[in-house]
Amino acid sequence: MFAGIGVTVLAVAVILLAVYALQQTGAEATGARATPKPTFSFGGPAPLPTGDAATGTPTPSPTADAGSDATTPGADERFLAVGEDALWRGTAGACGGDAPTIEVSYDTGATWTDVTPTYRGIAQLRTLSTFGGPNAETVADVGEDCETQALRTFTAGEFWAPYPDELASSTYVDPADDATIITPDGAIEAPCAEPWDIRARGGVVALICDGSAYVRDADEWAPLVETGAAGLSVSADGAIAIAHTVSSCDGVAISRYEDGATDETECVGDVDPRVSGAIAFAGDALLLWFGDAVVTLG
Repeated sequence: MFAGIGVTVLAVAVILLAVYALQQTGAEATGARATPKPTFSFGGPAPLPTGDAATGTPTPSPTADAGSDATTPGADERFLAVGEDALWRGTAGACGGDAPTIEVSYDTGATWTDVTPTYRGIAQLRTLSTFGGPNAETVADVGEDCETQALRTFTAGEFWAPYPDELASSTYVDPADDATIITPDGAIEAPCAEPWDIRARGGVVALICDGSAYVRDADEWAPLVETGAAGLSVSADGAIAIAHTVSSCDGVAISRYEDGATDETECVGDVDPRVSGAIAFAGDALLLWFGDAVVTLG
């Protein structure tokens, strides 16, 4: 009797080992990766480690004049988006030039995983946003012809697929004319020749042009920050946050606007707004990504 039980236990163990080996082989073949569930707690300000020390993946080089009045970050333009289960960030890249990057974090920015869909020939990011859970989407130029597509991932960045209907509902710079913004309601003229940091949410469209931050008001562009704009974000309820330089702040000033009026301005030290950066709302908190640091303001 006991001998029979021993044989049975041994057989079960062999089967379990075989199943485990097959699972490991399948994961390696598909590129699947185990990812921890996030525990988001936005309080601050508090710096979070990023870049080489956290991930072993390169942090994009900053552009020294990105926060100045007359230049744009170009291929170094950054994107930062906050989802329910993950943080997402990326760099624009450029067709025929520097490659773009997309990374995801499940621990509020302490570590990042590169999930750039290089296998799709992605050449340049135009937007990066989230839409619930571990899901994200981007408007990007893809392939040798740099065809503009909307790509979505429902697998935390492991797989991406084109969604033409999402492209029609997106807002981004016209690939054929930098001075034109494509919106779901049609094309509109930007207030300068090279707009960047275009953000559209809750019916609000905002962008940066020649160092000034603008919001679309009816059929006109209304300036909110006249000089030194270095990044902006639009919340789900239409509030706008703008990172910019002011003489009284040895770092970056953050101004928040509700219905076109300044709600508050605060100074964040030890952040260099002259390098390429991005900001994003996280509920009532705000995330800043400048240089190698992700900082939370709550």
